[in-house]
Amino acid sequence: MDHSSERSFSSQDYANINALWASLIIEECTRLGLTYFCVAPGSRSSPLAIAASTHLLTTCIACFDERSLAFHALGYARGSHKPAVVITSSGTAVSNLLPAVVESSEDFVPLLLLTADRPPEMHDAGANQAINQNLSPVKVFSNVNHFGYFVRFFFGLPAPTDHVPARMILTTLDSAVYWATSSPCGPVHINCPFREPLENSPKEWAFSCLKGLDSWMSSVKPFTKYIQLQHSHASDDSQGQMGEVIEVIQGAKQGLLLIGAIHTEDDIWAALLLAKHLCWPVVADILSGLRLRKLSTSFQEIENKVLFLDHLDHALLSDSVRAWVQADVIIQVAQEISSLIHSGSFLTEPYVANLILEALTHDSALFIGNSMPIRDVDMYGRNWACCTRSIGDTILRLGLPFHWIAVSGNRGASGIDGLLSTAIGFAVGCNKRVLCVIGDVSFLHDTNGLAILNQR
Repeated sequence: MDHSSERSFSSQDYANINALWASLIIEECTRLGLTYFCVAPGSRSSPLAIAASTHLLTTCIACFDERSLAFHALGYARGSHKPAVVITSSGTAVSNLLPAVVESSEDFVPLLLLTADRPPEMHDAGANQAINQNLSPVKVFSNVNHFGYFVRFFFGLPAPTDHVPARMILTTLDSAVYWATSSPCGPVHINCPFREPLENSPKEWAFSCLKGLDSWMSSVKPFTKYIQLQHSHASDDSQGQMGEVIEVIQGAKQGLLLIGAIHTEDDIWAALLLAKHLCWPVVADILSGLRLRKLSTSFQEIENKVLFLDHLDHALLSDSVRAWVQADVIIQVAQEISSLIHSGSFLTEPYVANLILEALTHDSALFIGNSMPIRDVDMYGRNWACCTRSIGDTILRLGLPFHWIAVSGNRGASGIDGLLSTAIGFAVGCNKRVLCVIGDVSFLHDTNGLAILNQR
């Protein structure tokens, strides 16, 4: 949708400098494509919460538990492939974000954290709810922010003042989002201290702080534009590396293709094309989506040409299988290129994992919890028997034999916390019906996430 003719930034509507700075932050977020805001309660973050909730292009969701809220944002980013924005108050509210920040960092999921804070004069002065949100309390993390090395970028803004050019706010936010979405993707943190008044009480501020923003205020584009330069020597180096890979493949006598966690349709199709071209045995991780593939009825013979080793880890318990799988070349592709099962009278974990796909359709997705659930599905999950004619026709035109199910999970740090919240966020982000499979302890650990589900 083109909003260029219907909106631009106006400085006339802001009662005080806090409201102005908060609105500049939220406006720049929307111009960068970040429109999903996860807001925790708290008075110190009121300027940011008000600015986010009153913006025409934002969607805001609230939760009383910052830990669940952050995992919800993580799930949204997994499903939508763009960062969600988390807004919290000051103090330990910020510390509660750490588990989701660790998972985001370890699994390369972009997040933007906007944490409100007390102004500098209230720190180390006995003021209530004023902790050091800029430096990590762990000594090994000296001179780094509250989340240590788990964030890709950190900046502590000054308290809002008209003595600081407002464009500094915009360039800081642009830098943060650039780092969050550049390889390796991950969380970024901007600390935002606010003095009172935290509400919209009128207090004069000097318009001179907006100097240099005339063009920005009359447009809908971000203040800073980052351009990826393509150097010729880098291109030559890339071609040289690819040449080495092709040479290794051509010299392989018995290759094996490993397909790891893949999150985009473009990457999954590329992996399938590679498998079809190489004709090597394929071992697909459960998070690749290819373990839950659906065969086209017109392409049944492809299953004989592309050998999927769906339970290789289980099969390797056999000495004969280990002797057979003696690949001289193994290529791993990831992001950026039994009696227990059939026990009809007992509801066992392997039996449930084997039947999960009967509850899924081609336009749905699966979120798997850690500990035993992902091990069970990886060990006993199976592919569909066949797919419908309409889906098969589409796949035929692409020259590919399968339709795949999007599968996700928190495998960065592989914790059992925040899984319900992440699954709910994943459903919002990918805009699909999601089946969540988690253990009982994981469920009890994140029941606060159900509060977010009630808002959907």
